Amino acid sequence: MEKNYFKYSNTLHPEYNEDACYVCDTFGFVLDGATGLSGEHITPEKSDALWLVKIASAYLIEHLGDLSQSIVEIVTNCAQVVFQQYQQYANGKTIIDTPSCCISLFRVEKDHIVFFTLGDCPILIQFANGKVKQILRKDLVRFDNKIIQKFMQYKKKHHCTFYEAWKVGHDIILDRRIAQKNQPHGYYVLGEDSTKIKKGTLLSYPKDKIKNILIFSDGYAQIYDLFGIVTPSTIWDHIHNQEDADAYYHQLTTHQQADPTYDQYPRFKESDDATIIGIHF
Repeated sequence: MEKNYFKYSNTLHPEYNEDACYVCDTFGFVLDGATGLSGEHITPEKSDALWLVKIASAYLIEHLGDLSQSIVEIVTNCAQVVFQQYQQYANGKTIIDTPSCCISLFRVEKDHIVFFTLGDCPILIQFANGKVKQILRKDLVRFDNKIIQKFMQYKKKHHCTFYEAWKVGHDIILDRRIAQKNQPHGYYVLGEDSTKIKKGTLLSYPKDKIKNILIFSDGYAQIYDLFGIVTPSTIWDHIHNQEDADAYYHQLTTHQQADPTYDQYPRFKESDDATIIGIHF
């Protein structure tokens, strides 16, 4: 890579971006915020998810360098701090669907690199021997795929576009996301219940075995897992720095805008917030 590490985040919705990211020599993370689908809004930011990722990002930047605390301890404490502040804004009001975020990160711990993920922000690792591994929890992915299949069935039955099926079935997403968030039969994310952080996936590899790391929000990961613009094995040849990340983001949005009804590439939004960080060892 031309630079040792880089970060990039963009959106087609210039009013705000509900992703956040950071990377340095010893750690990096991507946060993908999700505002509660019930439409509640109590924080001073333009959305509660934007507020959440800003507060969580600042906490992680301050604390991830402290190797006396485990990653799970730090992320758990982060959730507690964030939602203590959130409840101050709620001021006793019952919130039907609180904001949450997916989180993926790495941290150098002596001669190992430790990875943590909760939600659907994928991590790609390129090992020194050239092999590539994706770290991605399947619970939220499975949840979303089940809803997509419901919309596909509606689309077929009613002879409409996937986008029209999505508009009709929006309440399905709302009801199921609320009912299944941080539940054993559902999916896990960083949310109000900090005890669920331990449900995250934690992996460690020797540092000398790793060559490159890329971490994405699911919006940017569409370049390989939905639109197939690159593959996990070839992405390393194309994205080396912020400039490359920007060029491929614009390729992605060109593909997205060419499918405005979501029929060719079924999804929940025309274009999601898109974030990537990378580091070369």
